[in-house]
Amino acid sequence: MSSRLALSLLLVVSLVCGAVAEYCQDHFVREPGWWRLVSTASVVLLMFSWYYCDSRARAFRRSRSLDFGVVALALVAVPYYLVRSRPRGKRFRALLNLVGYCVLLMLSSIAGALIMFLVS
Repeated sequence: MSSRLALSLLLVVSLVCGAVAEYCQDHFVREPGWWRLVSTASVVLLMFSWYYCDSRARAFRRSRSLDFGVVALALVAVPYYLVRSRPRGKRFRALLNLVGYCVLLMLSSIAGALIMFLVS
């Protein structure tokens, strides 16, 4: 899997999560426990896949604590990884790309909810 594929699949998962959340809200039911488990595991797996592919492509030597951090504390570990793995002069742009991608994830989730709202 490439890092671009992992990021693309993460957008698809976000879209589906938004649609499922809207469906459950419209029908006054809670999201099933298995769905929460599957969606969370998918997000974590795809995030780690991106991190693994990106670090291999950059020949960045990963530590076990950073590997664990990307899974458990992504909000802190991913920006740290981006700063450490990018050369000077490209670090700020990498962080801006991260912020932009997070906005894209939110918009994808909103789009999934909007699609489900319009369909039902």
